[in-house]
Amino acid sequence: MLSSVSRISHSGVHAADDPMARICQSVRRLADALIEQRSFSSDRWTELATAPTIGRIRLSRLSVGEHLNGLFEPVPGTGDQPVNVLVLRLGSGEQVALVAPESFTEPRVTVRAHGDGPSTRDALREFTGLDIETG
Repeated sequence: MLSSVSRISHSGVHAADDPMARICQSVRRLADALIEQRSFSSDRWTELATAPTIGRIRLSRLSVGEHLNGLFEPVPGTGDQPVNVLVLRLGSGEQVALVAPESFTEPRVTVRAHGDGPSTRDALREFTGLDIETG
C-alpha cells in the first residue's frame, strides 16, 4: 500500500501537499473501517432486539443502505412480521442495530444499542456521516 506521501491525487499533486486529498483519504479510511467492521448475524440481532432506541435517522431504508453500502436483512420480529435490520460494529467494538420499516422509502430508521446513547450516537455519526437524531 502506498503511503500518503507517495500517493498521487487525481490532479497530480501529492496527497500530503493537498489538504482536500488528505480529507478524502481520511474519509476513505473511515468508510473502509466501517465496511470492514460491518457484520450481521441473527445472534447479534437477538442481543440488540431488546436494546433501547437511542436515535433516529430521517432517511429511508434504501437511502441508508446505499449510503452505508449495506443491506437491511429481514429477521424474525415479534409476531408474524419480520424486522428489517442492519447490524454494524463500530470501531470501538460496540454493536448498533439500524431497524427500518417495511417500506423501502419511508424516512424512518431507528437506532438501537446497549450502552451510552450519546457517545454511541456520536460514534455512529462520525463513522457514517449520517445525521442521528436523539431517540
